[in-house]
Amino acid sequence: MPKLDRHIAHAAALSYLIEALYESSLTADELCKLTGLGDTTVRKIIRCLRRRGVLRVDVWRNDSMGRATIAAFRLGRGPDAVRRCAKTATERSADRRARDQRRLMEPA
Repeated sequence: MPKLDRHIAHAAALSYLIEALYESSLTADELCKLTGLGDTTVRKIIRCLRRRGVLRVDVWRNDSMGRATIAAFRLGRGPDAVRRCAKTATERSADRRARDQRRLMEPA
């Protein structure tokens, strides 16, 4: 009987995952924490739902470096959110120089 209990728990976690994706945009890590499922399992479910065309990227979130690399998914049909382009080396340098200039101008 332990095998049946595992399948019931998995079905309950899957229902929580579907309900959460219906209500808001969530990343794979957020879905793992919400459902208690493992990272690999959640990513397999996401891949399966995306192949079926019922799950889409709703928004791209920034990582710790400020790059839009983290997909937040939501149930629904339609095109994925467009990921903004990465900054060029020239743009990154200009931003760094502007930050440095602002720091010099701030009163201590």
